[in-house]
Amino acid sequence: MSPPSIYDRVLIVDDQELVVDYLKALLEGEGFDVATAGKGERALELLRGDPSMLVLCDIRMPGMDGFELLDAIQARHPGADVIFMTAFASVDEAIEAMSRGAVDYMIKPIKNQEVVAKVRSHLHRRKLASELHELQSELRSRFSIDRLVAVSDPMRAVVAALRKAAQGDEPVVFEGPPGSGRSLAARSLHFSGVRHASPLRVLHCDRAGPASFSEELFGVERAGQRLRRGHLDDVGNGTLFLRDVDSLPAADQRALAGLLERQSYERTGSDRSHALHARLTFSFEDSVPALIEAGRLDPSLEVLAKVTTIRLPSLDARRGDIPDLLAAYVAQSAATTGTPIRIPTESVELLLEGEYPGNVAQLFALLDHCRAMSPDGVLTREMVEQALRRIGPGTDGAPKPMAESLEDREYQLVLDAVSKHRGRLEMAARELGVSRTTLWRRMRKYDIRAQGSSRGTR
Repeated sequence: MSPPSIYDRVLIVDDQELVVDYLKALLEGEGFDVATAGKGERALELLRGDPSMLVLCDIRMPGMDGFELLDAIQARHPGADVIFMTAFASVDEAIEAMSRGAVDYMIKPIKNQEVVAKVRSHLHRRKLASELHELQSELRSRFSIDRLVAVSDPMRAVVAALRKAAQGDEPVVFEGPPGSGRSLAARSLHFSGVRHASPLRVLHCDRAGPASFSEELFGVERAGQRLRRGHLDDVGNGTLFLRDVDSLPAADQRALAGLLERQSYERTGSDRSHALHARLTFSFEDSVPALIEAGRLDPSLEVLAKVTTIRLPSLDARRGDIPDLLAAYVAQSAATTGTPIRIPTESVELLLEGEYPGNVAQLFALLDHCRAMSPDGVLTREMVEQALRRIGPGTDGAPKPMAESLEDREYQLVLDAVSKHRGRLEMAARELGVSRTTLWRRMRKYDIRAQGSSRGTR
């Protein structure tokens, strides 16, 4: 049996020695770590050393009774939970104790199965609550505004706007080209604001489910049918981040505008009004006025043009951030995979010169590709050159000739297969559906070595 964890510790407090000994033997037999006290003062001494214990306490004891002990525990160790044990005639007292902060009570004589089940249930709940708190702390740290890369002036302005918005409670619109980090900014806003302990839900409006958008957002409440909760119910006091609202039908856009205007909603099938408690944030590639003018947003959503708007710049407009973005990628990769990677100076220079139509998302995808190709975690100049070739032409926007595009595609297929199978040409050829000889000829044509990189030039 594994040793007891901090979520297996129980403190039994009762002036009757037989009761204490009986419960101690029962719970230790179930794998719990048990401490005992014959009076309240001793229980407080033990809790000073371990305030995480679950307390099983009798109500009527000489000296400090159960109520006084409960008050003292709440004052000194507010995180501790107390379950009262009482005789049948004192049920009213136990109910009163719960109104004062106890989590449960049991009637003497206590049944073995009942005490084990209640102890296990409450300790498990405490463990889940602790894990949730740790997860929320990790998310707050990961998505903290302070962790955003903001060396360039455009990103400094974004960070300043996020800090200001995080202090408020009103809707926020995030604008910016694809891959510029709108979702990351929205998460930073949530986990840096007053709602960080409440849920964050992302709703992709362009991914229609079997139900209508209004049913998914507001829920369904029809007589004789089971209540179906909507996204607003599930989010509660948290944040609902809506992406691609401009892809919704006009009727759904108007329903959303009504929600913003009235700050309340009715579930489908019901006329009962519910107050809006969630914070709504939105993501668009273009500005709200431009989308309305283009007919992609209903004019009723002009209200969004009046709320706080944070524009995420393209990577080309924040090139001064690229070195720090590379450093952030290296740190994140090491933390996620446990395998360190290195980007030599010559590779960094190439990355600084590259053009990224897909912005930060494309830069990171390029780095992911290079990392997958690297046998030792070093993202060489050759790998970066090959990855940059996949992006396409620079800023002139001219399409590649078909022959060049086809060669690039063939080159990448061969490179990927050889790299994936670590130079085992038989397996790579089988995956490509060609003979080993044909694969070898293609490798010679594109100067691809068996370990999956090109010789290139330095």
